[in-house]
Amino acid sequence: MRLKNILLIIGTTVGAGIFSLPLVFKQTGLLPFFILIIVLAYVTLRINIYFAQITHAVKGKHQLPGYVSSVLGKKAGVMAVVLRLFSTYGALIAFASIGGNFLS
Repeated sequence: MRLKNILLIIGTTVGAGIFSLPLVFKQTGLLPFFILIIVLAYVTLRINIYFAQITHAVKGKHQLPGYVSSVLGKKAGVMAVVLRLFSTYGALIAFASIGGNFLS
């Protein structure tokens, strides 16, 4: 179960952003690129640790909006659902755009 969770976090973190790394490296240079990667990796790690603490503290299995509702209240849970829908739509547009660029 732990390996499954770790792989899920890695897959979520990498996502479509992996395609932009060569461009960012080219535009920023070696040192700023590695500094940014380290900072972003630390921020991502902290967010995942906080989320893991919340999932262990709340009883039952939930999706992200369920955890938000449990911790922050019903209004925040509704906002989480709305934001999740828009982020999913945005991710689909990003993947379609990147795929179109690679195929053309």
